[in-house]
Amino acid sequence: MTNVLGKDEYFSGTVTYGKVKDMQSFVLLSYSTFFDRFASHYQDVWRLHANANYDWKINDLVSVYASTSYFYYDTIVSHKENINGELGVYLNLAEKIKINTSVSYLGKRKSVRGEDNGTDFIIDYNDVLDLDPQLHANISIDYKYTKSISAYLRVKNIFDSKRYMWEGYQEIGRNAWFGLSYSF
Repeated sequence: MTNVLGKDEYFSGTVTYGKVKDMQSFVLLSYSTFFDRFASHYQDVWRLHANANYDWKINDLVSVYASTSYFYYDTIVSHKENINGELGVYLNLAEKIKINTSVSYLGKRKSVRGEDNGTDFIIDYNDVLDLDPQLHANISIDYKYTKSISAYLRVKNIFDSKRYMWEGYQEIGRNAWFGLSYSF
């Protein structure tokens, strides 16, 4: 469903429900006190997915956007969140400088453990670790010097959060990159 709410203001949403065959997830296998590894696990799940998007170009200078997704599974799916979203403000300064600030959210996930029996692995749904949700502030700046020369700066996870993305693996924290572009 897509709806025009006003001049340069849009809402879209979808709801889907169905069986996903061989949905991939990752299960942590422990081999010893010092050695663990993740293995691909494929399972059939019934999934409900609801998504909503909102875009509003307030004027030539400011735009606002928001997006969220909700997932419901009929069973535990390792490392898959139930909700995620992003809220952002986009500034366009004289068509030369474009700034995008956003806050992104990744909901709680469950990390499932398993045991390798030599030919296959057995999943232990009683050995589940909850991974904390993640909230990140991000900014990107684009500068267009001429039609052929531009530069950009991206900074993700501004507040240097170091929560676990995967069991035993923290996110990298604040990260930034800079780039120059020349087209001829």
